[in-house]
Amino acid sequence: DTQHWIYSQALLKSKVGKGCLSVIGGKASVGARVALWEEHGRIHQRWRLNKNGTISPHLDFNLVLDRRGGSGIDKDHLILSELCTDKASQYWDIEVL
Repeated sequence: DTQHWIYSQALLKSKVGKGCLSVIGGKASVGARVALWEEHGRIHQRWRLNKNGTISPHLDFNLVLDRRGGSGIDKDHLILSELCTDKASQYWDIEVL
């Protein structure tokens, strides 16, 4: 359940805790970090589910949500990236209920 999210009114909300995905710093750029943040509904917390299985921030529909691997305790980070059609980490399993 920790990796299940609820999409409601353009927000991606955590199913197990409070908060939603937010672009840290409120500016969309390649490499910008995305994290769970207290919900306030501003534009940097709003997302679009694209038909191809990617997710874009309302700040810039040309960017997509991506997972970047790291090292240490916090091994994976969510970031914004340019779309790369052969990069599996940019595609998400989306189930509409």
